[in-house]
Amino acid sequence: MQAIYKPFSLPMTLEEIQLVEQKLAIKLPDTYTHIQVNYPKELIELNFNQEYFISDARYLIQINEMFRTGGLPNTYLVIGHDIGGNHFFIDLRDSDFLVYYLDHEEVSEPEEGAEPTWQEVLDVNLDLIAEGIDAFGQWLIRHWGRG
Repeated sequence: MQAIYKPFSLPMTLEEIQLVEQKLAIKLPDTYTHIQVNYPKELIELNFNQEYFISDARYLIQINEMFRTGGLPNTYLVIGHDIGGNHFFIDLRDSDFLVYYLDHEEVSEPEEGAEPTWQEVLDVNLDLIAEGIDAFGQWLIRHWGRG
């Protein structure tokens, strides 16, 4: 399934949040909902491409369904990606909702003949980048917005 690009549009509505929860059969963290409904103005002013911190409900659903089809556990939520194809995740089991980064070029190769599960890939290769969803916007600004 190829991702559909929708032009930058903000913010996400509460109805769209409910659609995401329904389609993905998850409960989104309150902090995530708050940030999506009140998308950081600094990111809007920087004209961030919405893929970094996905603000389109249908695209968010689509990318997560695509990853789940590939074996991603439904306890993880892809919340964005950079232009290089590296993804940002939260683990919905973690009450702090830390934000992790998966650099596809840094993924450890499996032993010959062994195919790792998504959980094994995530356990070994995720890098913590933000101490919660609320800090993620600031991390984006520091790493991609001003430089």
